[in-house]
Amino acid sequence: MTTLQSNSATSLQNIVYLIPGQGGDERLFQHITIDNHQIKHIKLEVPEKNATLNEYAHALSTQIDTTLQFSIIGVSFGGMIAVEMAKFLSPEKVIIISSAKSASELPIRYQIARCLRLHKLVGGKFLKRSANLARTLFEPDSRSESKVFKAMIDDLDPTYLIRAVDCIFKWKNSDYPKDIIHIHGEKDHTIPIRNIKNAIVVKNGSHMMVLTQGKKISALINEHL
Repeated sequence: MTTLQSNSATSLQNIVYLIPGQGGDERLFQHITIDNHQIKHIKLEVPEKNATLNEYAHALSTQIDTTLQFSIIGVSFGGMIAVEMAKFLSPEKVIIISSAKSASELPIRYQIARCLRLHKLVGGKFLKRSANLARTLFEPDSRSESKVFKAMIDDLDPTYLIRAVDCIFKWKNSDYPKDIIHIHGEKDHTIPIRNIKNAIVVKNGSHMMVLTQGKKISALINEHL
């Protein structure tokens, strides 16, 4: 059960939309507490075939009520979606966590995998089967929440997974709003901190810190909202 909370006196117009990472859903935020805001979760639907990340962001934006004031928080893949949404929506704040603001902040292995088209060769079912192994290798602290991570991955649609990977590999973004708040872990091995510019660095933070260090990340979110 999620522990996200909103103050009873909060205006219904003060909304935060949460976008999970590629392998997650709203369970990713179960240890996050956001004060004085109404919380809504963006559901990561299956992208259209050959969709770009910008096109996918437009499709998901139909879940946002733009007649009210809102902010967006995105984690990993969800952060990249939030960056694209910030270009055509008018959020009060955009916070990305364990993510990238531009293609240049992604590690070189993404570019190599894109050129080799490995995700197309192995297919969505293989990506799904290998996701848990890759997580424990790259981000060992995630073992403390292994049941949650495994449950989220087990629920993934293989078609969604391969199309989401394709969106990331085709992402060539170099333009983003300069007021985006970027929170990044010092020990993020999935998107290494050495590639990241202008971020709030979390000591000992990993790529999975939204779930494994919820109290610390909650404090940073509430400080900057």
